[in-house]
Amino acid sequence: MDIDEGKWLYCPKCNEKTRVKVYEQTKMDNFPLFCPWCKTETIVKVENYTVKVINSSQK
Repeated sequence: MDIDEGKWLYCPKCNEKTRVKVYEQTKMDNFPLFCPWCKTETIVKVENYTVKVINSSQK
Protein backbone atom coordinates (compact mmCIF):
# COMPACT_ATOMS: atom_id res chain seq x y z
CA MET A 1 0.00 0.00 0.00
CA ASP A 2 1.51 3.30 -1.11
CA ILE A 3 1.11 6.29 1.15
CA ASP A 4 0.40 9.52 -0.70
CA GLU A 5 2.98 12.07 0.47
CA GLY A 6 1.06 14.98 -1.01
CA LYS A 7 2.43 18.07 -2.72
CA TRP A 8 2.70 21.70 -1.70
CA LEU A 9 0.84 24.28 -3.77
CA TYR A 10 3.01 26.99 -5.30
CA CYS A 11 1.94 30.56 -5.96
CA PRO A 12 1.05 31.02 -9.65
CA LYS A 13 2.45 34.56 -9.55
CA CYS A 14 5.85 34.29 -7.79
CA ASN A 15 6.26 30.48 -7.84
CA GLU A 16 7.06 30.28 -4.10
CA LYS A 17 5.70 27.53 -1.85
CA THR A 18 2.46 28.41 -0.03
CA ARG A 19 1.23 26.91 3.25
CA VAL A 20 -1.30 24.63 1.54
CA LYS A 21 -0.62 20.95 0.92
CA VAL A 22 -2.82 18.78 -1.32
CA TYR A 23 -3.13 15.07 -1.93
CA GLU A 24 -4.13 13.07 -4.99
CA GLN A 25 -7.76 12.84 -3.86
CA THR A 26 -7.95 16.56 -2.93
CA LYS A 27 -10.57 18.54 -4.82
CA MET A 28 -10.98 22.29 -4.36
CA ASP A 29 -13.23 24.62 -6.27
CA ASN A 30 -12.99 28.42 -5.91
CA PHE A 31 -10.31 28.07 -3.21
CA PRO A 32 -8.66 31.35 -2.10
CA LEU A 33 -4.94 30.51 -2.20
CA PHE A 34 -2.94 33.17 -0.33
CA CYS A 35 0.80 33.58 -0.91
CA PRO A 36 2.69 34.84 2.16
CA TRP A 37 5.63 35.90 -0.04
CA CYS A 38 4.01 38.21 -2.60
CA LYS A 39 0.80 38.88 -0.59
CA THR A 40 -1.40 37.83 -3.50
CA GLU A 41 -4.68 35.97 -3.22
CA THR A 42 -5.51 33.74 -6.15
CA ILE A 43 -8.76 31.83 -6.64
CA VAL A 44 -7.83 28.34 -7.84
CA LYS A 45 -9.41 25.03 -8.74
CA VAL A 46 -7.44 21.90 -7.77
CA GLU A 47 -8.12 18.35 -8.90
CA ASN A 48 -5.68 15.42 -9.32
CA TYR A 49 -2.69 17.72 -8.53
CA THR A 50 -3.75 20.02 -11.39
CA VAL A 51 -4.08 23.70 -10.42
CA LYS A 52 -6.13 26.05 -12.59
CA VAL A 53 -6.16 29.78 -11.87
CA ILE A 54 -9.68 31.21 -11.87
CA ASN A 55 -8.97 34.76 -10.67
CA SER A 56 -6.02 36.68 -9.23
CA SER A 57 -6.01 39.88 -7.19
CA GLN A 58 -3.27 41.96 -5.60
CA LYS A 59 -3.57 42.57 -1.83
